[in-house]
Amino acid sequence: MRFKSGHDTMKIRQAGNYYPVAQATYIATIDELPDLIKVGQSMYVEARMKQLSSYYKLTFRLHSFFIDVYEGAMHNELSGFLYPHKICEKRKAGKEIFKCSIDDALRAAGKLSVIESYKRIK
Repeated sequence: MRFKSGHDTMKIRQAGNYYPVAQATYIATIDELPDLIKVGQSMYVEARMKQLSSYYKLTFRLHSFFIDVYEGAMHNELSGFLYPHKICEKRKAGKEIFKCSIDDALRAAGKLSVIESYKRIK
């Protein structure tokens, strides 16, 4: 969903719904698989966590997001940590799941970021 004006965005906020940030690359943790993280991209990072949790029946939690880091660059930087197995029956072995620590992912994002933009969420 795209918004034509700031007024439209304000209406969404007042309704208690999610509102967009700039296209952001996010780092998410998975409660049931604590040694894995997911790196993805979305305009609605909070809503994306709910969507992932609902679809995979796992609990995804947003850890950080970056507005100036490209998702593909993060995937390349973390390619040595790629998790080659399925995380559930619905998902093929993917390119967005990594077996590494949050610190490894933040270091990779720090190399690629031109501004200090990451935000620790909860």
